Amino acid sequence: MEVLDNLRRRFGDFIRNNSKLTLTIIFTLTAFVAVALVIVLYETAHLPKPLKKSDIKQQNDFIQTDSFFVPDEKPVIEDYYFSRDEKEKWTEEETDKWFTVPDSRWVESLSEANRQKVNKILGAAP
Repeated sequence: MEVLDNLRRRFGDFIRNNSKLTLTIIFTLTAFVAVALVIVLYETAHLPKPLKKSDIKQQNDFIQTDSFFVPDEKPVIEDYYFSRDEKEKWTEEETDKWFTVPDSRWVESLSEANRQKVNKILGAAP
């Protein structure tokens, strides 16, 4: 009990000797509590109300009222898509002209780019 009486006496002495500081601290704490209370009340007042079954509208089935517009087909010129004869495999000259053996740096660069895309996709996944 002596400890509690001693503590009360020291607290009372502190308040009497430091009244301006005490009033400033009390006013500041009261202001923080009041502002926090106002913010909480404002936020809870603006929360959306839960939906009732009567508020949810039933989705109607699609009923077609007009016929769909089919675009005109433009004929493809045969010369466009049959510009060369198809062969079973390339000749040695065609291979040298059109095919480039991938370098290990290119493969690594492509792998890293693909890894970054996958990480970006998976990073956004829930």
